[in-house]
Amino acid sequence: MINKYVMRKRDLTEGKSWFEIVAKSNNYLWLFIGVLVCVIWGIVKPEDLGYPDGGYWVLLSLGVSMLLVLGYKGLYQKYNDLKKGKIR
Repeated sequence: MINKYVMRKRDLTEGKSWFEIVAKSNNYLWLFIGVLVCVIWGIVKPEDLGYPDGGYWVLLSLGVSMLLVLGYKGLYQKYNDLKKGKIR
């Protein structure tokens, strides 16, 4: 017998698209875009960040790791939590 009082998961996205939710209510999107621009700039013009030095590789690896963390925790996980009815 199925219990009547089992709570069903609510979809907190309310039929909105991923971009509508993430772009309007998430500050991490703008941080992600800023870091992405800096990483692309460092790849296209490495001499501006001091390419021959080891600091360039540290900055580039820090930027890429920030992109990974912000992309997963700030963008992907937020949308999935809302879709599954969770709020963090």
